[in-house]
Amino acid sequence: MRESGVFIIHEKTFRWTAAVRKYAPDLTPIRTKSLRILSERVARHRASFLLIEIPLEQAKNALPAVNRLKVRYPHFRFAVVSPDFATSSPDETDDWIFTLREFGALHVLVATREIRDFIPSIRKHFREIREPHSTFRETIALRYPWKPCDREK
Repeated sequence: MRESGVFIIHEKTFRWTAAVRKYAPDLTPIRTKSLRILSERVARHRASFLLIEIPLEQAKNALPAVNRLKVRYPHFRFAVVSPDFATSSPDETDDWIFTLREFGALHVLVATREIRDFIPSIRKHFREIREPHSTFRETIALRYPWKPCDREK
């Protein structure tokens, strides 16, 4: 059974959703403000992609919740957006970005204009969960520049 996925944006403001709609009008994100609703959405669509806004002062509380989703649903992916990183000290920012990446964040965005460069990663995630392949060897064989031979002939 193939996992289904939706694009979810968890934010308090509307700016990140607006940026996604500006740079990728074909993507239709589901917007949430509650971690409970977010967890329910991911439970229904286990291969979802989450763009989560984590203010610096709430990072210690939000990271365990996102980590539980990551552990429970292996096809779940997420990226973090936080404008606070743009105004904090470089040492503090580097430490938090390293921690977020260790928790599994694909990327950390600090400005809405960075969404444009990150859209291909979101599309790649949904393309990969829709491709029907079953084993590691078949996945590798699909990437060969030549066609596999038919051994039954």
